[in-house]
Amino acid sequence: MRRFPQTGLPDRMHASPLTLLLIYCAAIAGFSLLGGLLPGWVRMTHTRTQLAMSLVSGLMIGVAFYHLLPHSIALMNQPG
Repeated sequence: MRRFPQTGLPDRMHASPLTLLLIYCAAIAGFSLLGGLLPGWVRMTHTRTQLAMSLVSGLMIGVAFYHLLPHSIALMNQPG
């Protein structure tokens, strides 16, 4: 079985770029629709809106941090 040199994972564990693009687009569209339906399920007061925005912004900061963490570790291990 052929393996990818960067990850060591077998070839069958990697999806094509088009497949990944379609999955990501479907996920973004689905979550956008769910977010648009949220006010119909819960009465969105000022406090609840602030809470939702705070949770989402914290999630985005966390995702950005964990996305950049491997890059910073790789830069720390380089000489110079």
